[in-house]
Amino acid sequence: MSIDLSVSFTGIRFANPFLLSSAPPTESEANIMRAFEAGWGGVVTKTIGMHPVVNVKGPKTKFLRTEPATETLSMNRGRAGVLHSSWNWELISDKPLEWWIPRLERIKKAWPTAC
Repeated sequence: MSIDLSVSFTGIRFANPFLLSSAPPTESEANIMRAFEAGWGGVVTKTIGMHPVVNVKGPKTKFLRTEPATETLSMNRGRAGVLHSSWNWELISDKPLEWWIPRLERIKKAWPTAC
């Protein structure tokens, strides 16, 4: 017996609700192909910029700390204080649009109904 897990989200139909977000697993053709082979319903590629990316050198996590005594916030390393939040600054692909286009075409040809 087969169960239909398909969903519609923002007008796009997915085979199932399991999607990979823009992250290292979606930064290359090989990774995206493996995701679809493993059964993922869709992927969001790393953000593709129109201009050359010169400031991305891999994942970098930044930490914001707060100093309760002075109520100041700082991203400086080694500061005393309480960890307030963290985030990853790797927001864009280091690959240009020209690199992505043929790869996205191959992915879509291999997986025509995947999103």
